[in-house]
Amino acid sequence: MSEKQVWEIIKDFNCADLNIVLEPAIAVWNSQQVPIDKLQKRVNQASQMLQDWSDQTYRDDAEQLIGELRDVLRGEHE
Repeated sequence: MSEKQVWEIIKDFNCADLNIVLEPAIAVWNSQQVPIDKLQKRVNQASQMLQDWSDQTYRDDAEQLIGELRDVLRGEHE
């Protein structure tokens, strides 16, 4: 949610200084967005890895794929 969207929600409140409410709300939102972005990156990497494996002519080594996916989702893949 952007600052503009937050503003649209709270703009009609009868508060003397909406910045007292807005700035902390945006700070909390932004702090939560960092872990979400990191998790999204891991999911994107896992998805790309699955696509790469799908494009290969051999698919017998499921253990390796599972191990690599586990590492990606844990954030341990290079």
